[in-house]
Amino acid sequence: MTTSLRGTGSGGVSVARLEVLTELATLINTTFDLDEIFRTAILKLPRVLSIRRASVALVTEDRTHYAIHTLYDRERGGFVTEPGRFPIDRGFTGQAIVGGQPVHIDDFEGRPDLRGAGEHKVSLVAIPLRMAGQVIGALTLGAPEAEAFDEEDFELTRVIGRHIETALHYSQLLATISHQRDQLAAKNAEVRAEHHRLASLIDAIDSAVAMVRDGRVVFANHAFARLTRTPRESLVGASMDDVHASLMPMFKDPGALEPQIDALASTRQLRDQVELVTPQRATLQRTVAPLLDNRGVILGHIVKYRDITLEMDAGAAKDEFVSVVSHELRTPLTSIKASLGLLARGAAGPVPEPAHELLDIGLRNLDRLIRMVEDLLDLSKIERGSEPPALGVVNAETVTECALQTVCALSESRRVTIDAPGDVATIDVVADPDRLEQVLVNVLSNAIKFSPEGARVELRWRLTDCWAECVITDRGPGIPADQLEAIFDKFRQIGSASTRQHGGAGLGLAISRQLVEAFGGKIWAESDPGSGAKFIVRLRLA
Repeated sequence: MTTSLRGTGSGGVSVARLEVLTELATLINTTFDLDEIFRTAILKLPRVLSIRRASVALVTEDRTHYAIHTLYDRERGGFVTEPGRFPIDRGFTGQAIVGGQPVHIDDFEGRPDLRGAGEHKVSLVAIPLRMAGQVIGALTLGAPEAEAFDEEDFELTRVIGRHIETALHYSQLLATISHQRDQLAAKNAEVRAEHHRLASLIDAIDSAVAMVRDGRVVFANHAFARLTRTPRESLVGASMDDVHASLMPMFKDPGALEPQIDALASTRQLRDQVELVTPQRATLQRTVAPLLDNRGVILGHIVKYRDITLEMDAGAAKDEFVSVVSHELRTPLTSIKASLGLLARGAAGPVPEPAHELLDIGLRNLDRLIRMVEDLLDLSKIERGSEPPALGVVNAETVTECALQTVCALSESRRVTIDAPGDVATIDVVADPDRLEQVLVNVLSNAIKFSPEGARVELRWRLTDCWAECVITDRGPGIPADQLEAIFDKFRQIGSASTRQHGGAGLGLAISRQLVEAFGGKIWAESDPGSGAKFIVRLRLA
């Protein structure tokens, strides 16, 4: 029989026991391996306690069972594996776990599988182990004889149990930290992969792209490196002042970088075109846009240059083609109209009534075709800037009366009334009088065409700050929200069959926007589909 070491040191605690407790505390502070801590602690216990069997059991996650984590049995050769799980209330270990109180048995026959050879009675101590106030297992010690544990042994076992609780707490903290570290590593790997995919995508596009933060380049694709004629590895981290110094000699306009510098210092977006003269002539579309987080805080800027030289050349060729064709069409169309008009008036002899009707149809459609050609020529001149508007002071009342006279026949033919109070004699705006009349005629004609028979179109002038606004409102089908800007594009109409019946080439509003912007003003549309549309022409007050 092994005898307890109970030498009486200070306070009745033996030196050996103090050494064991100190060694356990040191072990817990130097390793977080539970298996090592449990095994080392159990191996130290025979130095101070007469034990033959010791185990640490831990409760399963669902708290219906417990499993033996570490088991020492001297009779079976040391550390052994105890298979399976046990109901949480089984045996004295289960009693300590369920009851949450230490169990001390002095005289117990025990199960045959727990008694060693020659053993008749055994002693047992089971100490519940807690974490965050909840019992999560038990430390159980068994001695090979009855009454082997006195009160001092019982208290020592409880202290050892608290050391094991500390080890469990540290182990859980380590597991949490390790899990968070793994999550962070996985997230970091995901961010790196996404960054790589984004960088590959940006490298694949045909635009020169750079990302700027705090005045320095944090990312640049190969196209941007080629544009600035700077090695990519030198470009990343470079100051934008150095980048601008590389770009400045390339631009046709020495002041072309000023808008970019201003945009990089603000939250506004810049979208314009610049021309290069070196290393070769080219036209670039430039975009500078802020990058904002979900709170609107600026994180940096993206700078993009896209070569649109071929697009501009193709557009210029197309415009030239339209201009030439329109010029070539205008003379024969005028001649055809004159000839048909002479025939209709009987210049070649009396015209039968059926033939007269056919001539009228031909003349009407010829007028429509001539107007389309005139619009094409007009738009071509405006876009080329060959006939800039002659800006001057224009009276709102005067130009409105001229526009109303021009559309009078159209409104009468469609039985649409135009409501335009003539009380704006004091409003003078900056515009070209003929061109402003053309704008009002285009917008009024558009409102008349899309208004149902018997409807009313309203024209109102109003003052807002330093601007005068002409507001033309119809009662037509309205304009979908996604087409409020598109209707000002060339050859664009609302794409439904019901609106195509109104005819036109879709140039009137495009011409109107070009003219109004040339006056220094603005034109836009507002609409609720099904409730008509409202066009606002904003002009500078004289």
